[in-house]
Parts: sequence; structure tokens; C-alpha cells
Amino acid sequence: MKPKSVPAAVRYIGVTILFAGCGACSAKYLGGLRLPPALLLGIPFACVCAVVVFRRWRALIALPLIAAVYPVALAASGLASIGGHPDLSPCLGGAIGGFLLILCAVPCRDDLFARKFFLGGAVVGFVGSVAFNGASDVLYQQKAAFAIWQAAVGTYLYAIVQGLGREASKKKSVDLTILRLD
Repeated sequence: MKPKSVPAAVRYIGVTILFAGCGACSAKYLGGLRLPPALLLGIPFACVCAVVVFRRWRALIALPLIAAVYPVALAASGLASIGGHPDLSPCLGGAIGGFLLILCAVPCRDDLFARKFFLGGAVVGFVGSVAFNGASDVLYQQKAAFAIWQAAVGTYLYAIVQGLGREASKKKSVDLTILRLD
């Protein structure tokens, strides 16, 4: 008996809630942005990406790379605020984080290595981090903004990987083989 398919809207809502919950749980380290807690922020997100999005053994390669995205984006955001752009700095950090997330996912899915996915990751990261602009004073606002950013980029990554999976299954198996015996 074939299992029933879950509607796409339900899957995407579930994935968004999962990534937002992951962001809210890992945001408890946001209180002190010293180096060790900042390194811990990306670990839950990387684990959820490995289990829910990639589901391949190569996700073990991407796990530490994805976990390292947040400290790099945080450093970029800090450099932008030092450069005299405090309103733009969270958005710049979010865009860099979204771009780097797609770059770190390439070892799991080679077909993610395309300009449109890098640009899409940067745009989603930029838009997802707009919530950080008004959240500079209160810690719970920063935690909510972090959850929003993780939900946005995590759902985007899930959507493009699912779309690539459907494209690959539509192709003929002859096109997907490495060796042709004609």
C-alpha cells in the first residue's frame, strides 16, 4: 500500500515552524556574543538541515560549514556597523549568511552551485534579517529576529532542494547515468 502524500503547503508550514523553533531554541546563546556561544548558534540549524533537508551522508561534510556561517555573518555585520552603517549592518550580515548557507550546502547537492540559488539565498537572508533592525535593545526581540531569519533561509533551502529533487525525478534515467552503454 502506497503511503499518502502530505500536501506541499502543510510540509512547508511544518518546515518553517521547525526552523523557527530551532532558531528560537539556539537563540538562548544570543545573550553573550562572545566567541564560544556564537559558534554554538549554528549547530542546531546545521543538524536540522542535515536531517530534514539533505538526508544524505554528505551532509556530515556540510554540518560544520553550516554551523560556522553565523559567526562569519556576525563578524560581517559588526564590520559594517563599524564602517558607519548601523541600520544596514544586520541586513548585510543576513545576506552574507544566506549566501554562505547555499555555498555550504553545495557538498550535499552539487546542483545548488548556481548563481540563481546564491542570489536567492542572499536576498532571503537580507529580507529575513530586516527584523534585526528594530531589535537592538531588547534580548527577546533579538531572539525572535534570529528565529525569523533561520525560518526564512531554512525554508528557502528546503524549497530549492525539494524543487531540484522533483526536476531530477522528471528526467529520464538515461540522462542521469554516468556511463552509457550504447
